[in-house]
Amino acid sequence: MSLPDVLAAGGIVWRLMDDHLRVGVVERRRYGGDISLPKGKLDPGERLVDCAVREVAEELGVTAVPTQLAGLMSYRVGERDKYVIFWEMQWVADLPDGLDDTEVADRRWLDPSEALTVLTYERDRRLLADVLSRRSPG
Repeated sequence: MSLPDVLAAGGIVWRLMDDHLRVGVVERRRYGGDISLPKGKLDPGERLVDCAVREVAEELGVTAVPTQLAGLMSYRVGERDKYVIFWEMQWVADLPDGLDDTEVADRRWLDPSEALTVLTYERDRRLLADVLSRRSPG
């Protein structure tokens, strides 16, 4: 008997800091301290976009507004397929309670080119590179 697929959602969160565009990444406590885009599993009855907003709030410690679909990634986790849909999001505000430090060791706001070098997984780098290639300059 095969296990059901895992559905998840996340965000590529943009923030202007000191007149420079930054993207939010998280360093997770689990998975060997990987550095990745914020994402997480869908709760029962939850819409994918709501999951993305919730996970960004929990992992980056911010409120962000989805602006457009960024893409979909899929990969194997043990015996199951995991599908993650990402939205591009715009940072609105830091949350007063900060990030959920039970799962996240640190959050970073990086120049997009730096993020491409520090993200642990090729699938995250590919998605971010694809989003960057579609963004208009300025």
